[in-house]
Parts: sequence; structure tokens; C-alpha cells
Amino acid sequence: MRAPLGPLALLTLLGLFLLPFVEFSCKGQKVMTATGYEVAFGKNMTADLPISDWLKGEREPGELGRSRSRDGFDLTISQKERTQGRPLVAAALIVAVVGGVVGFLWPSLGGFAGMAACALLLVSQSDMNKEIQEQQIPLLVLNFLPGFWASFCAAAVGAVLCFLGGKK
Repeated sequence: MRAPLGPLALLTLLGLFLLPFVEFSCKGQKVMTATGYEVAFGKNMTADLPISDWLKGEREPGELGRSRSRDGFDLTISQKERTQGRPLVAAALIVAVVGGVVGFLWPSLGGFAGMAACALLLVSQSDMNKEIQEQQIPLLVLNFLPGFWASFCAAAVGAVLCFLGGKK
């Protein structure tokens, strides 16, 4: 009997969502990093951007500390409540995990779930990039980190292995 590697690959998304998924940066300084679970279900957020110091050259991006002068343009982003989660990312996690469980019994269904999880992750990536462009926040950059790409690869590999494991 062969090991059910396809369903196991889909179930690894439970652990991979603990890795950093996305990073927001401004002028090279990391502003916020979120794991897969935080992207999917929301996160408490606070970020300080000392833009006036960067423009004046008093402080390099990435250098911590408060500005000596209070005049100038500094941006503080804070939210008392959790940010809104991304339903497509949450759906990708749920579909992959359910597909992994179902894939033990019906590997072809696990394969379709892996394909669906890949599609949901790519659509959510596109939506997040489009939202950043529509908001037109200058100097804000969205990067997708290894947790995102590892989750995508695990879903793709899980789908392929489920389809291959289902053939007899």
C-alpha cells in the first residue's frame, strides 16, 4: 500500500499558514508582516511611518526611535479592532484541509480540492495587489513571503499527488 502523500501535502497547509504570508513595506522599511492565519481571519494592526524624517534624511528607513521634532509629516496607522480577514485566503485553507481529509478516502476529490485551493490563493493574491493599486498609497509595497508560496506549492503538489494516487 502506498502512503497517501497527496492528502498529507494538503493537510500541511495547517502548519504553513503559521509562516509569514505578506509584508507591507514603505521605502524599504517593513511596516507590517502577517501570517496566513492573520491574513485569512484578521489581525490587530499598528504602524508608525516617520515620513518627514525619511524625506529630510534625518533617519534611515529601518532605524527605530522617535523623532526629536514634532513638526513635519508622520503617518500613524492604528486600528482598535482586528483588520478584516480575506475570505478567499480562509476559503483556500478550509478547502485544502477538507480536501486533505476527504482525499484519504477519495483521492480524486482531494485533487480537485488542491486545485481549488491553488486557484483561491492566486485570486486572493491578485485581489490584494489590485486593492493596493486602487488605494494609491505612494511608496507602499506588498510582498508575498515564503509562507504564501509554500502554501501554494503544497496545494499544487497535493493536488497532483492525489490525482496520481487515485489512479490504479
